[in-house]
Amino acid sequence: MGRKQFLKLGAAAGVGLALSHCSSLRTFRNSLRKMSGEFDVILRNGTIVDGTGEASFQGDVGIFDDEIGAIGNLSEATAATNYDCTGYHIVPGFVDLHSHSDYVIFQDRRAISKIYQGVTTEIVGQDGRSPAPFTDSLGRAMHSYMQSRFGKLPYWKTVAGYYDALEELGSTVNIKTMIGSGILRQGQAGYERRKLTSREMRTIRRLIDDALDQGACGLSSGLEYMPNAHSTTEELIEMCRNVRVYSTHMRNE
Repeated sequence: MGRKQFLKLGAAAGVGLALSHCSSLRTFRNSLRKMSGEFDVILRNGTIVDGTGEASFQGDVGIFDDEIGAIGNLSEATAATNYDCTGYHIVPGFVDLHSHSDYVIFQDRRAISKIYQGVTTEIVGQDGRSPAPFTDSLGRAMHSYMQSRFGKLPYWKTVAGYYDALEELGSTVNIKTMIGSGILRQGQAGYERRKLTSREMRTIRRLIDDALDQGACGLSSGLEYMPNAHSTTEELIEMCRNVRVYSTHMRNE
């Protein structure tokens, strides 16, 4: 380490000690490591596509504490683990915006079929069928049915419960869920072809608000499928009142 770099590190350390109410110790420690050119992992000599729309370029990516710390020429930097990425592209993880891994992930938490394609985030709960939220009776019925298909599963009926189950599972991919409007309708009216009552709509709106608070990312519908096919336009508008993202499998493809 050169004298100038040592002085920079010393100054940074002094500031860090003085500002006791600033960023966490971990963040401060990572800043020092970045300045000193020390990483946990370096991906070297890859073709980097950074996702901004700019042209790809040759370079390295330095990682520490599971976060990207530097991108560029890191030929002078050191790391505990180095990967030669010559001939490979280094890209941000892909997001699968329409996934049906809601329950399949519990059969194989590694999600090999997605990871090998570069997918690191999946959005489930598509086409009006989501893994939550459920009423009590529908939650028990869905749990029993899905266990018959996918094997032993933890029980949940809320979006928070679903996320807790994924956390306990230790999935290799990030998973977020939409709220299925078909599941919401099924919980109130089963497969009956009728208009939902005001009371049922109030219950549905409460379930939607709770699910959004717990991290659901929008509302989905599958208007080709039962019981979502019984949903009217007015019903869907009412469900979307507090929703910012709505995706649909159209009534007629």
